[in-house]
Amino acid sequence: MTMKEYVVKMKGFSEQLNVASCPISLQDLFIQVLAGLDAEYNPIVVQLSKEIDDLSSIGFQSTLLTYESRMDQLNQLSKLTNSNNYENVVKT
Repeated sequence: MTMKEYVVKMKGFSEQLNVASCPISLQDLFIQVLAGLDAEYNPIVVQLSKEIDDLSSIGFQSTLLTYESRMDQLNQLSKLTNSNNYENVVKT
């Protein structure tokens, strides 16, 4: 699941709670979103946890999406580097 899909899913849960007369605050929603992230997101979880009271919904989502994008870039670069290293070993 992408970060965008995950955030939309969590917003949906929040909206369902609101309809059921059990609304949660924006900060509580942020806390629940962060709690559901994998360990690879720990650096951004720590950062956002420190700023949770001052974050807007857009800022929160933007930060998570930017982090995911950066991780994807690094993973692609790592795959490319590993592939090139493998080709160099095979040629030798």
